[in-house]
Amino acid sequence: GSGTHADAYEVFVTTAHDGGGVRGNARTGTGGGATTTAEVHHHRSGGRELLSATYDSDTGLVTYDGHDYITMDECPANTAYGSCSAGTCQNTLLSMPDGYELAVYSQDVVDNVVANYPWGTHVVVFSDGSAYGGSEYAAGQLFAENKLLTSGSTYAVSVCSLKVLMRSIVSAAPTMSPAPTSAPSPVPTAVPTAVPTWSAEPTAVPIPAPTQVPIPAPTTVPIPAPTTVPIPAPTQVPSPNPTAVPTAVPSPLPSSLPSPNPTAIPTAVPSPRPSLPPSPNPTALPTTPAPTTVPTTTAPTFFPTLVELLYLDEEAVRAIETTVTAAVATTVGSSVATAVAT
Repeated sequence: GSGTHADAYEVFVTTAHDGGGVRGNARTGTGGGATTTAEVHHHRSGGRELLSATYDSDTGLVTYDGHDYITMDECPANTAYGSCSAGTCQNTLLSMPDGYELAVYSQDVVDNVVANYPWGTHVVVFSDGSAYGGSEYAAGQLFAENKLLTSGSTYAVSVCSLKVLMRSIVSAAPTMSPAPTSAPSPVPTAVPTAVPTWSAEPTAVPIPAPTQVPIPAPTTVPIPAPTTVPIPAPTQVPSPNPTAVPTAVPSPLPSSLPSPNPTAIPTAVPSPRPSLPPSPNPTALPTTPAPTTVPTTTAPTFFPTLVELLYLDEEAVRAIETTVTAAVATTVGSSVATAVAT
C-alpha cells in the first residue's frame, strides 16, 4: 500500500521499501510520500517508555502485542484519509476473513495502534461498538458508542466516516513432545489406552490399523520374533500343556477336545481317522508303523503278540525278555526259562 505518513506521531525507526499489499490483495491508497518496511513507535504506560506497535508496508498491517491489526476493507493502516480505493466508510456489510476477529477494545490498543495511523478514514470501531479517532481525526479520542452493525458473521458501521477494525487470531501453543513420532498413525485408535505403556524407543512407524480394544494385561516381555502374519481364527482357549515339539503338518481333522496328556513325541504323520475319545494313557512308543484301523479287542493285551515283536527296538525286546524269563522261572526253572524267553 501507499499513503502519506501522518505527522501526528513520532517515528522511531524507518526503512525505505516499495509498497505491497495486505496478504497480496490489499486495496492500495494513492497518497504521496514514501512507505516504510517497519515503523516502530514509543509509547508510555504507567510512566514507563515501551517499544510498541510496528507497521509493515508490504501487508499494511500494524502488529501489536502478538496481533496484526487492519480495517475490514483491508486498506493499509498508513493510508491517508480519502486515499484508499475502498473509500472512507465501511457502510456495507463485509465478511470476516479466515484467521481474523473483531478487534477487542483496550486503552493500550487505542494509544499504540489506533491513534498512530490514519486507516484511510476518520474513526475505527471495536467489537463492543466503541469508536475512536485515528491519527487524522481526534487521534485516540472516543467518538461515539454503539456504532457497530452486525448480521451473522458480517459487519458494518452505522455512520460515516468510520471503519471496522479487526485483528488476527492468536492460536494457542501446541503440546510439545521431546521425541514425536516421525510418521504418525494414519488411522489412530478411536479410544486410546487410559494408561499407555511408556517406551523410551517407540516404534518408528506405528501399526496402520491398531486393535480398537487393546489387551488389558499384555505380556511384559514380548516375543523376540513374532509371526509376521497372525492366525486369522486363533483358538479361543489354548491348550494348558501344549506339545513341546508339534507336528510339521497339523491334523486336518483335529479332535474337538485335545488330549489332556498328549504324547511327548507324536508320529510324523497323524492318523487319518483318529479315535474320537483318545486313549487316556497312550503307549510311549507305538508298536507298529501302521496299526490296525479297528482294534481286535475292547481290552488289548498289555504286551503285544510275538509277531509284533518284529517291529520293536532292542530296548523293548530286552524288557519283554526279562519279564518272560522271570515268569517262566517260577514254574520250570531258570535254565529252561532263559531258553524259552530267548
